[in-house]
Amino acid sequence: MKQRRRTPILVGLIAISFAFVSSAGEREARAEDDPDRDPDRETADGSDECREFYDENTRQLLAWEKKQPAVPYRYPREQTVGHAPWGQFFSSVGHSGELLLATLLPHVGAQFRGDSPAAHVAWPWTVLVFGPMYSCTRKKETFVVHGHRAHRLLVEPAVVSSNRGVGFSVRPGYRFIWHPTSWVVGPGIGLGSTIEIKGNREPFRYSIGPELVAHFGTCCRSSYFTLAIRYDHFFKGTNRDIVGASLGYTFF
Repeated sequence: MKQRRRTPILVGLIAISFAFVSSAGEREARAEDDPDRDPDRETADGSDECREFYDENTRQLLAWEKKQPAVPYRYPREQTVGHAPWGQFFSSVGHSGELLLATLLPHVGAQFRGDSPAAHVAWPWTVLVFGPMYSCTRKKETFVVHGHRAHRLLVEPAVVSSNRGVGFSVRPGYRFIWHPTSWVVGPGIGLGSTIEIKGNREPFRYSIGPELVAHFGTCCRSSYFTLAIRYDHFFKGTNRDIVGASLGYTFF
């Protein structure tokens, strides 16, 4: 009973601390005389601003293409490695290295299951990103706009190890992450249901629970680190109120 009373208070204190740190980062990042500002990066914030930014980039690209000289057609040649047709495979792997790392590397963390700590390893895969771009960037003298979409749906398989054994779970969920171009940390919130399939001496069960998210990196290109602090309430089993946190590398 004491653990259940402490859990909402702990989550509330974490939320207040998170909001304070995020607001302080915003005030610092908005200073116009920021010496760390990248002079080679063009930015826009807001859905309307990003839409105009994207349309202007398209117009500039079309105008640039019209000025380029005609290129004679060359028949595509097969790329080989050691006389074997591996060229296309290795080329695609080389261009997708960050994406592969973000997909394969787990997020690591810990949980409090009752009075016992537990190790937590998870793979939070974003399966769908939708909605307008709220932040977007472009490197000067290029025509590629990188945008950040705040709404995302995830599926997260996980493994938990504690003094009650090893358990397996999967969590479908939703996250909203707000990451302006001038912020180093983008705050976010989420909601999902953790489905514990087997292990930890618990029955097959499911939970409902919110989470707080910190999105570390420079918006809006790839490669970030994501910290998630989560509370789960299960409707049956021994340990029904679980608080945990995890940190890992994400692609976007």
